[in-house]
Amino acid sequence: MLSRQALASCRGGLLWYWPQRLPAELLAALGGPMLGLHPSLLPSLRGPDPFFWSIASGSPETGVSLYRVEEDYDTGPVILQSKITIPEAQTALGLSRSLDRLSLGLLPLVAAQLAEGRSWAGVAQSPGSGFWARRPRPADLRVRWSSTVAELERLSRAARPSHTLVADLGGREVHLRSLRCHTGRAPVGMPVGTAFEDAGTACVCCADGVVALDFASTDAG
Repeated sequence: MLSRQALASCRGGLLWYWPQRLPAELLAALGGPMLGLHPSLLPSLRGPDPFFWSIASGSPETGVSLYRVEEDYDTGPVILQSKITIPEAQTALGLSRSLDRLSLGLLPLVAAQLAEGRSWAGVAQSPGSGFWARRPRPADLRVRWSSTVAELERLSRAARPSHTLVADLGGREVHLRSLRCHTGRAPVGMPVGTAFEDAGTACVCCADGVVALDFASTDAG
């Protein structure tokens, strides 16, 4: 642990995707600014899991934000941002890797300017703006067959590979690794939520089509 004197002699610091709030006394003791790199376009998707919510929400783009760290989580003035388009088939893991590369490209610039003692004013974020990107809860990972194919595919990609989806099939709980659009036809008149097999593939009817299932497990194991 650095002494107060050592902290006061620091020209500043940089947090790269740091998931915890820093104590106010530590920030006050620093001799320069504490900067943070966050994997979203602040104030959108503050919080610990912007990867899941970027995909699940269907956002067309995201990026990395360099901001000045304050006591409240991810709320400090934004200094600069770099954007990318989210590919249509992107998963949360793929997005995190893309944003890693984007942020790593900014690190040499930030380090050099910190060493020069540059002032980092930034643009203040609007209070209360943006969606809090919490870690997904069980309800967020619950499959609802009344959703569209596009919505279910997004949820599946947002969950991979860290989370398992949970669904109900005829009163039986199943755990799914993924869902994908199934191009085969469902039997005529089959209601939403009904499971059937097509050419050896387990399928379910949803709001506007059919999805194929990749099982992880069922309530029976």
